Amino acid sequence: MKQFKLIAFDVDGTITQGISWNRINNLCGISIQEDSKWHDDYFVRKIITYDQWIKLLEKRYRESAKTRTELETVALKTSFIEGAQDIINKLKQIYQVCLISSGLDIFVSSVSKQLGISKYYANYTLAYRPDGTVESLNYISTEENAKVQALQKICEEKNIKPEEIVFVGDSSNDLDAFVFTRHGILVGTGNEKLKKAAWKQVGKLKEIETILL
Repeated sequence: MKQFKLIAFDVDGTITQGISWNRINNLCGISIQEDSKWHDDYFVRKIITYDQWIKLLEKRYRESAKTRTELETVALKTSFIEGAQDIINKLKQIYQVCLISSGLDIFVSSVSKQLGISKYYANYTLAYRPDGTVESLNYISTEENAKVQALQKICEEKNIKPEEIVFVGDSSNDLDAFVFTRHGILVGTGNEKLKKAAWKQVGKLKEIETILL
């Protein structure tokens, strides 16, 4: 479809299996239940700020004394969704392709290298002490704004319009990206808000080939 200039992909759950945060948190002694509580304290109960949520994670990362090598080893254990590499290769022949994730830079950069994608945007980075343990967990934007902010940056850098971008995602934090581009492709079942906002919906990632190629 010639009206599109760039295809942007979410990472966790869209082109890779599982959730990278869960692997990192588990290594640092944070259970899925504990992180889910912090998530809901911010998004649902609204009893903590976003910065407080991140500081809770940062504190546990620091206390775990896990090193950069240990964290990167876990983060880089990536399993791709069936057909991910093939569809990326085909799309790159026609469009610009990038990754936009609310994950850690160490994870997203690895995925981009493995898929041969030169441009990626990750919302979080870790800073380390001289001994290799975590000093701080840093973020660019809040979870709900991160992907739209990245898309706005892309529009400025590449001089393209939001509607010239297709955003491929699978979960609730892709909703605003769907709305911003007006051309969101929902992979999987999603929820009602995602379905309503999506331009197209497919059951599996490889099915986007029928839409974009």
